[in-house]
Amino acid sequence: MKQIHHVQVIRAETALDQNGAPYADASVATQPHMACVITSADCPAVLICDRAGRAVGAAHAGWRGLSAGVLERTAAEVAVAAGADCTLTAFLGPAIQPRAFEVGDDVYDTFMASAQPDEYRATAAAFHPCAAAPGKYRADLYSLARVRLARAGITHIISGGAWCTFSEPERFYSYRRDHPKNGNQAAMIWLTDAGNTKNDRMQPVSL
Repeated sequence: MKQIHHVQVIRAETALDQNGAPYADASVATQPHMACVITSADCPAVLICDRAGRAVGAAHAGWRGLSAGVLERTAAEVAVAAGADCTLTAFLGPAIQPRAFEVGDDVYDTFMASAQPDEYRATAAAFHPCAAAPGKYRADLYSLARVRLARAGITHIISGGAWCTFSEPERFYSYRRDHPKNGNQAAMIWLTDAGNTKNDRMQPVSL
């Protein structure tokens, strides 16, 4: 996909029939052995699956997409693809940690304006004011992703949320650390077989 920091979700099976890479920030698949892939350079890639092994999805969850609802839309598409009575779970891929991710009032205001009443406290807590720089915050993308996943009904996070792309140069590329050098990492998820019931064992794999 050509990722655009928005909320467009595509079905991987139909996207392969298009000419050229589609513009989107999330994809969903139900066909075994077809991987949904996200590339990132500081933004978290969030992988979602139906615990019965009927559908998977991957979303690029930068702050713009997060605030606009990319995770909610992806979860909804996975749920539709999985069918009735599905239960979803998620994996949080590598992302920049708050200590290295400074944002301005515009990002804070965007999230607070889009937060639901029961999310105000958790959303505000994801922004740590910079004492030496009024109007600046250290933003926690992992916490913001958890808030939005909970809105989508996903409270079971299998793993992830502990890495920092910026402070682990031996493992990850970071746009904020390495730019103008080009790079990224990829996160992917797929069904091994129709009706796979082992998706609670999602784990990161180095390629």
